[in-house]
Amino acid sequence: MRRPIFAAAVYTPLIVFSLTSFACSLIAGVNGALANEAVEKSTPPNVILIVVDDMGWMDLSCQGSDYYKTPNIDRIAQEGMRFTNGYAACAVCSPTRAALQTGRYPARIGVTDWIRSLFQRGKLGTPEKNPTEYVGGKNRKLLCPPNPFWMEHDEVTVAEVLGSHGYKTAYIGKWHLGDEAWYPPGQGYDENRGGCDYGQPPSYFDPYNQPKHRHPMIRAGIPSLPGRKAGEFLTHREADEAVQLIRQWKDKPFFINLGHYAVHTPIQAIDEVAAKYKQDGKSDVNAKYAAMVESIDDSTQQILQTLQE
Repeated sequence: MRRPIFAAAVYTPLIVFSLTSFACSLIAGVNGALANEAVEKSTPPNVILIVVDDMGWMDLSCQGSDYYKTPNIDRIAQEGMRFTNGYAACAVCSPTRAALQTGRYPARIGVTDWIRSLFQRGKLGTPEKNPTEYVGGKNRKLLCPPNPFWMEHDEVTVAEVLGSHGYKTAYIGKWHLGDEAWYPPGQGYDENRGGCDYGQPPSYFDPYNQPKHRHPMIRAGIPSLPGRKAGEFLTHREADEAVQLIRQWKDKPFFINLGHYAVHTPIQAIDEVAAKYKQDGKSDVNAKYAAMVESIDDSTQQILQTLQE
């Protein structure tokens, strides 16, 4: 797969904005005036990879939408580079994420479908190894690859490569690549803020849980992202985590992978924001989804402002 993260390494810092369902990538060099100085001094670029889950290709105003408003993402498109003919490695979340982490096709990694979380496996728990036998039945013409429960540790991730070159590395948000031993810290990341086996959050509102759910993990919320302010929206919390690490690591090379849980289901939004998008021909679900898109843009604005500072 193409890896545009490294295509514009002269910019310091570097933002790569990507969609898991459609790989229109937007790359921007923030504080571009520093580019020549960075090259002269051979300064490693700081890299922030922003990944948005399940967003449609027309769900940005820079892509032609007159309903969704994304001025800060549009700024990246305007000031940086756009790759509109690239495609996600898969139409499913876990394989796409595995490909982004490794630069390898899903079939080579063995992750070809979305990974079932621990709470979705009944009493199976965490087996000793991933399944390897193809699945199917006597009445089916084709067999399917086995559905894994994690991305294997022997895969080399971008965090492991950058870490070996002196980078501090962090993962924030949706990971969806395996059980606890295969969370981001098990795949080369120094910091993990919310990355676990969830394919979607129990809730987008702090404490990000479902208190009456049958599984204790869902009742507890999101591992490594404990509640701090009741009702706080998850996308905004993810942005705060990114900002904190940017400030903490500002004097050293860093790689931050901000993998938003949004705009995946459940479709939940701040009521006041969703109200702005209610209009004829648009349902309440449309309005809530638009508000979730706006939260991604808010997060992007916060990160851009912090980098500018």
